[in-house]
Amino acid sequence: MKYILKDALKNEYIFFNPKSVTLIREKNVPADSLDVLFLSGINGIEYAEIAVFDGSKCVFRGIVDEQIETISESGIILEINARSLAALLLDNDWPNGRNLKARPLPFF
Repeated sequence: MKYILKDALKNEYIFFNPKSVTLIREKNVPADSLDVLFLSGINGIEYAEIAVFDGSKCVFRGIVDEQIETISESGIILEINARSLAALLLDNDWPNGRNLKARPLPFF
């Protein structure tokens, strides 16, 4: 599996071999969630998007909700918590904390 993370400027960072992965898909929940943990040599990059590929097939594409970097004796541990793009239909405060309030429709 290949994990492609993108920052806000669409720069791509490719990761392989995560330490752990949890992908949750539920029948009655519109947005899938992904939690992935990498042992990384990169820090200080704020990721905005993630895509997961199994060969050429994209099995997950979403937005990064939370990113946690921990420096340990093993190196830099990067934890990414993300939701699928369906989350955009559910949230009113994405991206980056901006409030996307609905505007009233004009009356005709």
